[in-house]
Amino acid sequence: MPRDRMIVIQTRIPEDYLKSTVEIDAITPKGPALGTGFFVSKDISRNGQHSRIYFLVTNKHMVSDWDILGEGTTLYKSLIIHYYTSNMQPATLSLDPTLADFSFLVYLHPNPMVDVVMIALCNEFVPTVAPGSFDVSCLMTFAGTNLSGLNGGDTNILALGTQAFALGYPQGITSANNHYPIAKAVWVSSLPGREFELNLFSRSGKMVDFKGKVYLLDGQTTGGNSGGPVVIPQYSAVRVSATNTTGICVENWIIGIFSQGGPASLGMAYSSDYILELINAFEKRVDSIDGIILHLH
Repeated sequence: MPRDRMIVIQTRIPEDYLKSTVEIDAITPKGPALGTGFFVSKDISRNGQHSRIYFLVTNKHMVSDWDILGEGTTLYKSLIIHYYTSNMQPATLSLDPTLADFSFLVYLHPNPMVDVVMIALCNEFVPTVAPGSFDVSCLMTFAGTNLSGLNGGDTNILALGTQAFALGYPQGITSANNHYPIAKAVWVSSLPGREFELNLFSRSGKMVDFKGKVYLLDGQTTGGNSGGPVVIPQYSAVRVSATNTTGICVENWIIGIFSQGGPASLGMAYSSDYILELINAFEKRVDSIDGIILHLH
């Protein structure tokens, strides 16, 4: 019996995705550090009004002296974020995470082994012109790896060997004219949708057992990629069999946030679920804070 054929028609990452990814310069006790982050936005209702909230997402180790052991996390005093506004103009935002108050709210993921942090922009830190951002609907949950084909049936859009791209600033490399991030090709090397157990090493060299919603990625990623989004590119394809032809259209999805090198020279990304958990925590808290001013439509 002849095998089914998959004919891929198009693959692409839109330019807006590059403009929603930001470069982060952190001043640490050991000197400057460079990494990546990205803006996620969501419409939130409060007191009968709708607000568009912007969240800066990156790694804990980009804003603090975080270690996989989760001991004594101390926030750095200076972050400089280089980003694009929604009308495509370059801009810069300076933050001192140690001064988080009603101006902006810092959410370190409560699991000490999860290298994800979110900064919600409020009050005077709400930009006059909104930053370019990924809508929260672009975040793929760990379980959301199936998509129905146009003629029915499920297609695994994320599986072993799926190609993805880590957007970021590896070793500070960027395009000269527009300061865009670099898209580095990676391949999913762990089985999606199932928690993975692996050994990680702390800064002191101690081995730590970790089990969670992570992806192992095969591809050459380096310092500077930390905190950037890992994206499945958009593509259209046709599956042809002896009896049927099925059309498939896969949109761009953010499957996770790149963190650090994993075992066996593999990269590691934490699932977007951890970002969604922090956004949910913000939504639960915001109604209890009277002094917070959000960006209203």
